[in-house]
Amino acid sequence: MKIRRKLRHKKAHIGMWVAVVLFVFVAVIGVYAVRGVIEIGEAWCEDLPDITDTESFKYTETTTIYANDGQTVLAEFYLKQQIPVTYDDIGLFVLLGTV
Repeated sequence: MKIRRKLRHKKAHIGMWVAVVLFVFVAVIGVYAVRGVIEIGEAWCEDLPDITDTESFKYTETTTIYANDGQTVLAEFYLKQQIPVTYDDIGLFVLLGTV
């Protein structure tokens, strides 16, 4: 009778050990999955410009296509027509009105 009691006792703990092993396995897989996602994100972001460098974010310039003679303008392409100005070209009221 004592042998049966020990077997029954061992069988009762098998479920707990299986749960512990599965939890550890899932935790390890989760850690590696998070590390993989972080490394993929870093790989995607490594060639982006530095956000503290203001020269990285320049306006779009116009592309001008000339004829064979180099003087005649055939076309100009742009997303937005932006013309750069200096600080001296900006009017006083615009400077005072800008918040």
